[in-house]
Amino acid sequence: MRQGYESALLRLADLMKECDKIDKSVNLIGLCPDDYKAEADIKEIKRILSQAGISVNCVISNCSYKELRRAPAAELNVVIGQGSDLARYMQKEHGVPFIEVGYPYGLVGTKEFVDSICKHMDLGYDLEKDLDIEPFRKIYLNLSELYGTPVSVIGDFHAKCLANFLDRELGFEIEVLSSVEGDPDQFERDVKGSNTTMLFGSSFEQRLARELKIPLLRFSYPVFDQVCIYDEAPYAGIRGAVCLTEAIINAIMGFGEKLENMTMV
Repeated sequence: MRQGYESALLRLADLMKECDKIDKSVNLIGLCPDDYKAEADIKEIKRILSQAGISVNCVISNCSYKELRRAPAAELNVVIGQGSDLARYMQKEHGVPFIEVGYPYGLVGTKEFVDSICKHMDLGYDLEKDLDIEPFRKIYLNLSELYGTPVSVIGDFHAKCLANFLDRELGFEIEVLSSVEGDPDQFERDVKGSNTTMLFGSSFEQRLARELKIPLLRFSYPVFDQVCIYDEAPYAGIRGAVCLTEAIINAIMGFGEKLENMTMV
């Protein structure tokens, strides 16, 4: 699937045309329209970058034909997890440099995301001045109860970045971290042999979560048993850190079974 995506982007590159460069503009490469929370995440990423004085020229592959045509006008390509083959092609054929960054989950992840772009574009923007941690103060007691909770994560390129957020910012213990490109049976065996009390993955992990009687938070493709129709509730970026944390707490508090080895019900 990953290779098919990379190959498809290279075929679409034939549609691009030379354009005058747009100063302080970027293309975001790797975001797909069927990714969970895609629309909301893109909106939040655009909002954050605009605060730094950076405009988004094109979101590949969530864009119109017209936007794709003028993709070479960007000053920089930002590869988020996938699409590096296209970025290398555009660097060679259109002179657009690129950087590869992690998905901007959490406050720390978002700062690293923005800092990487600003550093390349020689911008002195400091994201910390726009951080609002008041929502986290409101749920301090809930968060303190979650500290040390053992969880497992599986997914595509989002997985490692989400695990970093869970570990660094919420204090969860990552029991098992796996890529969807690995062996799903091995992941299941590892989870069953661990102390995992919550799963983070896709709709494919629903059966395992039910079998273990633990909550599942869906964040990675494919998600076919939930819908996202509101673009003001992202999982990425500053606002996404709040929404994602809220979703995690509610998934635990609203779970019907009493969870053994977990400090919160």
